[in-house]
Amino acid sequence: MFRGLSKFMFIFAFANAIIAGFGAERLLILAEERSTKLRSLAFIWLASSIALLIVGLVGWLYGFELWKTLLEVFKTVEERYELLPTLTEHFFQASRSVAWQSLCKTALCFFLLGALLWMLQRLQGLPRALLPGCLLVFTGIDLWLFGSRYLVTFRPEDLRMDQALKAFLQREQEPFRVATPLFDLLNTGLLEGIEHVGGYDAIVLKHYSESINVAQRLPLEGPNLVMNIGRYSPLLDLLNVKYYILESSVNLNIAGFELVFQNYKYKVYKSARSLPRSFVVHDTRVIQERNAVFMDMTSSGFRPMAYAIIDQHIAGLPSDAALQSPIPHVLQHTLHKVAIEAHLTKPGLLVLGDVYYPGWQAFVDGRETTIYRANYVMQAVSVPTGEHLVEFYYRPLSLKIGAVVSSMALVCVVGSLYWAYKRS
Repeated sequence: MFRGLSKFMFIFAFANAIIAGFGAERLLILAEERSTKLRSLAFIWLASSIALLIVGLVGWLYGFELWKTLLEVFKTVEERYELLPTLTEHFFQASRSVAWQSLCKTALCFFLLGALLWMLQRLQGLPRALLPGCLLVFTGIDLWLFGSRYLVTFRPEDLRMDQALKAFLQREQEPFRVATPLFDLLNTGLLEGIEHVGGYDAIVLKHYSESINVAQRLPLEGPNLVMNIGRYSPLLDLLNVKYYILESSVNLNIAGFELVFQNYKYKVYKSARSLPRSFVVHDTRVIQERNAVFMDMTSSGFRPMAYAIIDQHIAGLPSDAALQSPIPHVLQHTLHKVAIEAHLTKPGLLVLGDVYYPGWQAFVDGRETTIYRANYVMQAVSVPTGEHLVEFYYRPLSLKIGAVVSSMALVCVVGSLYWAYKRS
C-alpha cells in the first residue's frame, strides 16, 4: 500500500494524547482540591483566547500577502505524493477562511475552559464532577468539529447502478467484471454484487495499482487512487473483464467487442477476449523482477492460458504449454470465500483471477496448500490430476489478533469495574 511521510502525524498525535492525559489528570486534582492555582490557569486560558482572536483578526484584515507567501513557501519546501492545488486567488481566500474559522474555534474552546476553571475556583458550591463532565463534552465537540468534514456519508441509492443496466448485467451467469471510464459508475453496482476492475478509494494495493497503470499506460510508480479504465488492454482480459460500459454517444471499434446493450445513457460492449475467472495451466515461467514480468505480460507472445508467470519454482508440473484442461467451474464466489470444481488432465496450476493478498488460505479437497502469486497480481495453487474441490478463504491473521486483543481488553475493563464496585 502507498503511504506518505504524513503517517508520522499518527505518532505525533498519539504522543500528544498521552501528554494531554497527564495534564488532564493534574487539572482534575487541582479542581478536586479547589486550589488557588485554578485562578492563574483560568487567566492564562482566557488571555490565550483573547490573544488568538486578536492575532486572527489582524491577520484577516492585514495579513493576506503574508498568507500567500507562507503557502507559496510551503508548496516548495518538501516532496509529496500529490501536488497542492494551483495557488489561485480563490484558493488563497478559501484557505485563509478555513484557517480563520479554526482559529476562532480554538479561541472559543480556550475561553470556555478558562471560564470554567474560574467558576470552579470562585464558586465553591459547584459540583466537583462538573470539570470532568465538561472536559468530556469539550473533547467530543472538538473531535466533531475536526472530524465531521471527513465523515462523508452517502445514500445507498447513490451507489446503485442504473436499473436497466443492472438488470442486463445480472443476467450473466458466470463470474465477470466490468470496466468503465465514467467516474460516476466506478463504485456503483457494488451493493448489487457487480464487480469492477477499477474504482476509487483512499487506499490502493501497490501491485494491483501498478498493473492497472501498465494497462492504462500511466506512470508505473504513481498511486492510482481513481482507477477509471480509459483504454483496452490485454491485461484486463486476465482479470475477467467481460463488459465495458461507455456513454451512449461513444462507439467502440475494436475486433472482438460486440454491442450488447444500449439505452439513453449507456452502451455496453461485451469482450470475446475475456478470460474466465479461473483456468488451468500446465507450464510456468519463473520471473522475479517486476519490470521483466510486465515486459513479458505486455509482449505479443504472452499466452496466459498456456503458462503463468510466478516468482518461485513449483515442483511436479509437466512444463508443457500445449497441455490443456477443462475450464474449472466456480461454485461459489463471495467476498471471503471462493469454491471451484476443477478437472485436470495432468498436474497443473489453477489460476484464480482475484488479487493475491496476505490473509487468503487455499484448500484442495480439504487439505491446505500454498497460494502462489501468478501474473504479478493473481492467485494460483498447484492441483494434481483428476477431479478436485479447490477452496479459497480470507482469514487474515490481523483479524484473529484483533479479536484476541479486544477480548482481553473487554475482560480487563469488566474485571476493573467489578473490582471497583466490590471495593466501594
